[in-house]
Amino acid sequence: MDRQNYKGLVWFPHERIYQLIRVDKAAGGDLWKHTRHKLKHRRSPPSGKQISIKNQTSIELRPAVVDKKERCGDWGIDTIIGKEGKGGYSHLDRT
Repeated sequence: MDRQNYKGLVWFPHERIYQLIRVDKAAGGDLWKHTRHKLKHRRSPPSGKQISIKNQTSIELRPAVVDKKERCGDWGIDTIIGKEGKGGYSHLDRT
């Protein structure tokens, strides 16, 4: 049995159909208006959701005395971001 001609029907892979629709759209056609998703693509970054923190400071810039963990009053805070961007803060006070 030939996959290209199954029971007298011509078979096309869906990728080829969307290629033809994109060519039609580039030529000014309106086939793309009849697709369910209007040829939209949602591409996520390969490493997951990227979140930028304003005014962030590198951990290497903190004083050396903080690393010794002997002084009272030093505190740390960390951002925890989980699934779907939900998250919070972790606060540590060394007293």
